[in-house]
Amino acid sequence: MRDQMDRRLTISSSSILLFLGLFPFLRLLPIDARVQPVVIFISILVLALNRKNWNIPLIENRIVLTLICFLTIYAFISLNKFGLKNVIIEYISLIAGPVLFLCLTSIRNLKILNTTVFKTTVIIYIIFGLVEVSPLKTKIFPLLNNIIPLYKPYEVSSIFGFRGLSYAAPEPSNAAFIIITLLYLYQIFKKKNYDISKFWELILISMAILNKSGTMLLFLGFYFTSFYILQNKNLRRLWIILVPLSFVISLTWIKISIENDFNDNRMLQIADRLTELSLSGEILESNNWYLISGPRFAEVGTGYSVLTRKFFGYGIGSIEQNFSEIIRLIGMDFGNYWNDQLDNGFFDSSKPNSYLSFLACSTGIVGVLMILYFLFKIYKRISNFKFQNIKEVGLNLFWISCFMILFRTTATIPIPWILLALVFQIQKFSFDESSPSLS
Repeated sequence: MRDQMDRRLTISSSSILLFLGLFPFLRLLPIDARVQPVVIFISILVLALNRKNWNIPLIENRIVLTLICFLTIYAFISLNKFGLKNVIIEYISLIAGPVLFLCLTSIRNLKILNTTVFKTTVIIYIIFGLVEVSPLKTKIFPLLNNIIPLYKPYEVSSIFGFRGLSYAAPEPSNAAFIIITLLYLYQIFKKKNYDISKFWELILISMAILNKSGTMLLFLGFYFTSFYILQNKNLRRLWIILVPLSFVISLTWIKISIENDFNDNRMLQIADRLTELSLSGEILESNNWYLISGPRFAEVGTGYSVLTRKFFGYGIGSIEQNFSEIIRLIGMDFGNYWNDQLDNGFFDSSKPNSYLSFLACSTGIVGVLMILYFLFKIYKRISNFKFQNIKEVGLNLFWISCFMILFRTTATIPIPWILLALVFQIQKFSFDESSPSLS
């Protein structure tokens, strides 16, 4: 009876964690934040309820636990300088993903490969998408905006409008993280021979196209390259046909790009801008990089530039206090447009737009080295997987997670940490300390 209760608790915990991870923008606390720290509290609760099933023999778990301890100590040190509120906000942002990863990988029998949660999530996002392109949006979104910070709740979107569908997220680029995670989950289900139809992948690809964000364009590129080009032996053998075909497609795109400005599609607009800069040779000028993807390049670049100026970072709480001041201290040249935006206070409430650049800005080289060592150990583990098809999925999860952590995700969005935790789900490990280590 006790074993059955523990098993039900584990299944329920797994489902809740996966569901909350796929809906990171739910407002369940009375605080004004785009991504709330709900997942931290739930992860801690799950760890407490499953304390008899803890096992942390993996080097990756220990690195993450060390990182959390380091961030906790550094947060206390920063209190006097930046104040309780600023420090708490940044501290929670920095430990959110690591705490979730620790929870998902250190509890025996905690499995988040759940097709029921997967299908339910897809259906909910479809419903949000349908509401977003209907007149019902003006009535429903204002009501739901209290629990989800929905994109432009008082304006009805158009499938063919300038911005794509944001589904249950504050903006389209935020939804891209959820859609790509669902696509990777589908691939894992398929590789592990779960009973799941191709229909679900087609639905998700359609949702990705209608999302129309530049972030989604990058993620789709990763997805199709990883699962349909590099893993397809027939395509690799057809390089004699594919290379000339790619050349023809590129020339056709250049012609279309010259004749259009694509004001109705963010994906194509970014591709058009890259084409224009490449053809003119201006892509080599760093000032132009900041014009391709809004302020994100400027934010991420600033975070990493701190490493060259401040060996131990500016402290936990420094970004929240005044990010614009840090940008001025670093002295980066973003070009006329974003330099003017800086003077106008645009970056006052901004943050480095990747986990590692955020960590670099706050803690300097120490936190960065921990994360890089953590990622290296995961890569080494995947390289020891015995089955080639599982190894390929593991590497795909690893590379997309690295891209997010290093270059493109806010610190509080837990998606890359869920993807990394899935590495440990796709292969059955013995968490017994007596078992041979795969690291």
